[in-house]
Amino acid sequence: MAFQNCLRGSILTIDLDAIRDNYRILRETANPIKVAAVVKANAYGLGADKIAPLLQNSGCNIFFVATLDEAVQLRSILPHAEIHVFNGILPGWPKVMIEHRLRPVLNSLEQVNLWHKHAQNMQTTLVADLHIDTGMSRLGLPPNEVEKFLQTPLYSNTIKLDLVLSHLSNADKSDHQMNLEQLNKFQAITKLFKSKRFSLAASSGIFLGTNYHFGLVRPGIALYGGNPLPGKPNPMV
Repeated sequence: MAFQNCLRGSILTIDLDAIRDNYRILRETANPIKVAAVVKANAYGLGADKIAPLLQNSGCNIFFVATLDEAVQLRSILPHAEIHVFNGILPGWPKVMIEHRLRPVLNSLEQVNLWHKHAQNMQTTLVADLHIDTGMSRLGLPPNEVEKFLQTPLYSNTIKLDLVLSHLSNADKSDHQMNLEQLNKFQAITKLFKSKRFSLAASSGIFLGTNYHFGLVRPGIALYGGNPLPGKPNPMV
């Protein structure tokens, strides 16, 4: 028994009250905009099974994860929450997505076509999000693919867009010129998609001002106490 205790090395204690307080701080900062919660990678390694219900009890009902397996696990914990999957879909995933009422964030025309064809086969319309690349250059449709998406009438018959989003590449540097450049690009994009929800800001972006909030913000690391304002006092607990 002593040997087992020796192997343990260290114990991590999670302050759930602090996470609850951080969600409250973010809601107050973004008010009246809705605040989702990013709980990818098992809530940043802190335990989604404890943290997700805590956040839901604090008023959050919109969650983002990275992968399908994370989403399926989260659905077993939160049967009625709205769950979005950042990585979108791969072949073989659509059936599981639908079964567990998950929303893929479509990151390319290939993913759009995969979701479209599955909806066609089912003779129905499927809900999804669309990620637009405004400068992150990692995930999302570039401008030319956005144009192709909008010029393909069939997509509107099979895909019901719930959320159009993008991601700031330098939000943790409040004076970086890319923030304003991406904001302007995203504002132009919102005019192309009528009556849709929009989201641009994650943790640091929330503190850039209300122009960056749109209809939904998506904090991740700030929920868990990470400083969204590097070089400045941490507003989180």
